[in-house]
Amino acid sequence: MSQVRTVEQVTSSSKSWAPVTAADRKAVREQLDRILASPRFGKSRRCPILFRYIVSRALNGDTDSLKERTLGIQVFGRDPDYDTNADPIVRTTAGEIRKRIAQYYHESGHEHELRIDLPSGSYVPEFHLSVPTAIAHVASARPKAHRWAVAVTVVSAAAVMAVLFIAAPWKRQTALESFWQPVTSSETPVLLCVGPPDRRESVAQVSGENDPARSADKAPTVFDLLRIDSIPVSDSITLARVSRLLGAHGRAIRVQSMAATTRADVQSTPAVMIGAFNNDWTIRVSKQLRYGFEADWKNNSFRIVDRLHPQTSWRTDMTLPYTKLTEDHAIVARFINPFGDRFVVVAAGLGQYGTLAAGEFLTDPKYMDKFAKSLPAGWQQKNIEAVISARVIDGNGGPPQPIAFTLW
Repeated sequence: MSQVRTVEQVTSSSKSWAPVTAADRKAVREQLDRILASPRFGKSRRCPILFRYIVSRALNGDTDSLKERTLGIQVFGRDPDYDTNADPIVRTTAGEIRKRIAQYYHESGHEHELRIDLPSGSYVPEFHLSVPTAIAHVASARPKAHRWAVAVTVVSAAAVMAVLFIAAPWKRQTALESFWQPVTSSETPVLLCVGPPDRRESVAQVSGENDPARSADKAPTVFDLLRIDSIPVSDSITLARVSRLLGAHGRAIRVQSMAATTRADVQSTPAVMIGAFNNDWTIRVSKQLRYGFEADWKNNSFRIVDRLHPQTSWRTDMTLPYTKLTEDHAIVARFINPFGDRFVVVAAGLGQYGTLAAGEFLTDPKYMDKFAKSLPAGWQQKNIEAVISARVIDGNGGPPQPIAFTLW
């Protein structure tokens, strides 16, 4: 028998492969899609969610967060202090993933595909390239005198992979990617909820303020939608920014008006709430947060208040001529939705300049990178809320500046 090991054998026994280029990572994602589309994963609800999450984190270089407790919190919505022994959902699901991966690659036709493995005892996936068996067949059929050339080729290929792994390590996740990760890792379309220009009308429509018998979750009539089916320019710009960011991460989106959004909608999918007092869903999901919105409708004065220290607040007077306004404020936040176990992001200003600043802060990497330097270690795994300030000069809004924040 031939003493020459095939290229396939060398590859399968070598160290894992690092997808260092955009094309490499695309190939891994395409292979992941093939695996998850197979019948082995089609019958499971939890396995595809966890498997896609850990592969996505690994491709972004964020392997440090692939720990059992963190996965339980981020993927399955468990409380930060949950008992992993009493609730081994991560371990159990990971075991099922390993079994289904083995079954997938054991099936005929998958032997020479790029391989994604989940090693036992770890939640960090490994990737292995597969070399076509035609090369191996040529190697074993060549005369013995030429076998050294095949060996040199194999060794050279291994050396090149080693150099690539050392010289081009996986890209670390940026602060902006870390902030959005709980949303971009979702398999369901992200709900983008926006309100109409008329603040009083929007609150009345959803809360039933003008009709005490009406439920807050009752769908509006066609006439209701006709009256409020428009979006402020500032909210539209923020909507476009967020849509572009999510699209760049391959996430599908679903845009809905505040009035057409129901409790079931915000329970079933990650959501982004744009606008404050013209979007009652923003007010509802943020009611328990430290920093909250308060309105004085009679005097057209709006503020953000620190609920732990009520004497601290940030106010915008809407009665001022726009050329006299010097500052606006906003809240940006990412937290577990109180109406379900999905994440919600808030981008909401007291006025239009605040909402514009919030949208810029949540989509431009330079602002989040700078902000992250002031945050404690491990902020990526926590809920986060910040108050944003924006200077206004002659009706033109300035860059966003975080002035207060809290984590939990």
